[in-house]
Amino acid sequence: REDAPYENLPILNKEDLPPEWQGEYPVLCVAGRSLIDEAAAIMLGQLSTSHGIAARVEAAEALSNANIFRLETTGVAIVCLIYMDASSPAHMRYSVRRLRRKLPKATIILGCWIKDMDPESLEKLRDGAKADLAAASVGEALKLCIEAAGQKARARTTPENQSRTT
Repeated sequence: REDAPYENLPILNKEDLPPEWQGEYPVLCVAGRSLIDEAAAIMLGQLSTSHGIAARVEAAEALSNANIFRLETTGVAIVCLIYMDASSPAHMRYSVRRLRRKLPKATIILGCWIKDMDPESLEKLRDGAKADLAAASVGEALKLCIEAAGQKARARTTPENQSRTT
C-alpha cells in the first residue's frame, strides 16, 4: 500500500543484528520541540520495535542543556530526531550537536515529516543540521533504521573485514 510503505519492510530478529544493535534499545527516537513531534517519535518507536529493532522514546526536554547529560544512551546505535515542521533549522542544528557530543558513534537521522517536502529541501535541512541521514516520513525513517542495521551486519561479515591468519 502506498500510504503504509513500512508494511513491506522486513522484520528483523535480534540475534541477526550486529552486536552494537543488540542492546535493550538500539534506536532512540527523540522529539524535536513539540508534543506533536513527541507523538511522531512514539509512532516511529512503536514501528521500529514491531520490525525487530527495539526503540525508546524521549521527549524534547531530554535535549535541553540541563537534561542532555542525564540522557541514557547505553546501547544506542541510531538516533531519530523528529520534527513535524522545518521552522527552526537552528534548533535542529543545536539538537544534533548535543546528540553528537553525547553519542559520537551513533548514526543520527533527522526526521522532518512535512507533507510535500522536496528532496532538495530535506537535504539542505540535513546538511545544515549536520545529521547523517534524513527522512521525510515515518516509513522512510524506519527504512533507514532497518538499512543501517543491515549494513552494519553485512559490513561485519564481509571477507575483507575478517582477520586473516597467514
